[in-house]
This record gives sequence, C-alpha cells and structure tokens, in this order.
Amino acid sequence: MENKSYTLDVVDAEDGSEDKMLQFSEEFLADHDWRTDDIISFDIQEDKSVILKNKTWETRNESIPKQIPLPLD
Repeated sequence: MENKSYTLDVVDAEDGSEDKMLQFSEEFLADHDWRTDDIISFDIQEDKSVILKNKTWETRNESIPKQIPLPLD
C-alpha cells in the first residue's frame, strides 16, 4: 500500500461531557477496513505524531493465514 495521508476532524461528543472524538473519513475507513464500532488504541509519540491501532480489526482477521515466503528453487 502506498503511503497516504489523511486528515481527521476533532468533533464534540455532543453528550454534555465536553469530550472530543476523532472523526474518520469514509475514504480512510474503506481503505483500511475499519468499521464504526471498532476499538482503536493510540500512542502519542515524542514528535507529537499519533500511532493508531485497530484492536477489533486484529481480532476480526486472526483467522487469515499468515503469508510465508518460500524459496523459488
């Protein structure tokens, strides 16, 4: 997959809590097979970048066999 940048919007949770949410674009969700109720973990790096990991996607795709490179002898 090519490197691609996405811009996420920060929106109000609108539940009176003053919490904020990241709003993912439809393009991002489709490109990465992420779904509305997926559980996402995040890690803020020293350079202020954020690494997002879809914990639900990992569970959903556990049954997909791992590809193992084989020599072409």
